[in-house]
Amino acid sequence: MVRDPNLVKEIFLKPFEYGKFDVKLDKSKELFGHFALPAVNGDEWVLHRRILDPAFHMESIKVVFQPLHNIKMDITICLISCPW
Repeated sequence: MVRDPNLVKEIFLKPFEYGKFDVKLDKSKELFGHFALPAVNGDEWVLHRRILDPAFHMESIKVVFQPLHNIKMDITICLISCPW
């Protein structure tokens, strides 16, 4: 287990250099499917990670942030104004 915050940051910023630890979770394939990121290791993990990585870049996240914020505001207004 890594507890040093600077080392954790470095590991998260360089996932292809450090890779994924081989974790044997008996239920992971039932929960996530046989080809999901938590369920695969090794070269298969690298392939899936490279495919998914662009979806989590800041530019991709910015596209969905404003609509999610608007929905949150609508729900908040609705809950505040409900006559419960």
